[in-house]
Amino acid sequence: MPDVCDLDDASLIAIWNNADPENLSDYEREVIEEMKARDLVP
Repeated sequence: MPDVCDLDDASLIAIWNNADPENLSDYEREVIEEMKARDLVP
């Protein structure tokens, strides 16, 4: 899997939309942290 900092905003959002909030993987947690850093989380 690519490093989260190498993903574009649309890819981050797509991963976030498909994530199971009750069972997040470490990668999905990294995606969410990157989205927060980019101010993409609603």
